[in-house]
Amino acid sequence: MLGAGALMAGLSSTMFLALKATDTSNTPASATIEGNAALNEIIADLEFALAFSEQTTNAITFTVPDRDGDFIPETIRYAWSGTPGDPITRQYNGGTVTKLVEDVHVFQHDLPTSTPNLLSNGDMEAGLLNWQPVPGSVITSSGSEYLSGVRSLNINYDTDSVFGARQDVLGLIVSGNAYDLRAWVKKTVGKSINVQLELLIDSSGEGVRTFATPAIPVEPSWRRVSGTVTPTWSGTLNSAYWQVRAVGSAAVYYADDATLSLAGSLHQHVNISLQVGADMRSQLHSGRQLVNSPL
Repeated sequence: MLGAGALMAGLSSTMFLALKATDTSNTPASATIEGNAALNEIIADLEFALAFSEQTTNAITFTVPDRDGDFIPETIRYAWSGTPGDPITRQYNGGTVTKLVEDVHVFQHDLPTSTPNLLSNGDMEAGLLNWQPVPGSVITSSGSEYLSGVRSLNINYDTDSVFGARQDVLGLIVSGNAYDLRAWVKKTVGKSINVQLELLIDSSGEGVRTFATPAIPVEPSWRRVSGTVTPTWSGTLNSAYWQVRAVGSAAVYYADDATLSLAGSLHQHVNISLQVGADMRSQLHSGRQLVNSPL
């Protein structure tokens, strides 16, 4: 019986080692599978990014087009502490922070460098600072309607059905350069209204010229207006304004998160490196072109 017991103990030990050897939960193969699933999710979200509000070594925050039918873009944040073994987390619309994948040892990205916003107080958080009404308009700072932060511009008409808000950009733009113009707008319920973004240029050589994005219909929920224009002029530049302007029937609308920046590449890419587990053989790399070229 003693001999049989020793034999059984030996067999049990052998079986334990064999089972441990076949356990794939801690192998590079299993880590690669987990990393690949997480990497695909990150890349799938980033592909449709509209704008980035955070780009640090270990965190990315960006908006993507509306996914729930409320016409408001969704905000997604991916973050890693930078400490090997900590998880990558995902946060959706400021909600609960959840773990996307555990035991991360590498999380790197090479997002294109974003160009600075040439507008001052483009997020409207400082009220009417740097903003003025387009002639025939009335603007106020709204604390009840906003896309982000706690304020937006309320734009109303006074004597003109073509009305809006503008900012002086004299000295900030160069003839022949391409610029991206972006803003978010929404209207109150009621009349239909179209809105476009413009660079209004007055020069000694060519007088007043308007370079505008396509006009889009404004909805009762936030909608993005964007486009690229290339202003040109000759002689002395007397004045230059970035403006959001309604075209058509008069109706109250709001504007938020306005930008003016040098036009980015139309073929922006993002590349991500991700490693789950300490074994370098599980490190993955993937890249994708950004559909909306937000940077």
